[in-house]
Amino acid sequence: MGVFRDADHLYECIGGLFDVLRRDPKIGKTLANAKMILRFRYSDPDAVITVNCVDPPPEPDCLVTWQRGDAGPPATVEMSMSADVAHRFWLGKVNLLLALTKGEMKARGPIPKLLGLLPIIKPAYELYPKLLRDKGMGAMVP
Repeated sequence: MGVFRDADHLYECIGGLFDVLRRDPKIGKTLANAKMILRFRYSDPDAVITVNCVDPPPEPDCLVTWQRGDAGPPATVEMSMSADVAHRFWLGKVNLLLALTKGEMKARGPIPKLLGLLPIIKPAYELYPKLLRDKGMGAMVP
């Protein structure tokens, strides 16, 4: 069994991180300025997160939206990976370029645009473990 018990657990953790990022004035604004639809397809457990950085979010305190599943506009960039790889990525333990080269992650779309977001999301590597600890899931943080 992987890090996540099921898809709901993944949405609570990784979706919870996107809840934080979409409200962050710096990260959320940069994501909104990227004008992309990012779709993340996870396996083991199967789950999909779509981050909409194009359409204005309905919530006044948010800069982008995310949702479960792949409804909505077509993705600008689509990433596929195991949920465990995603977990390690958000802990700062996976190099995106190396993971793409090794096939641990697969990407479709304008990869340079995606790579341009890496410096901006770097603070998430500290936010994710803090989020897990705050949710009482500190055992998930090595």
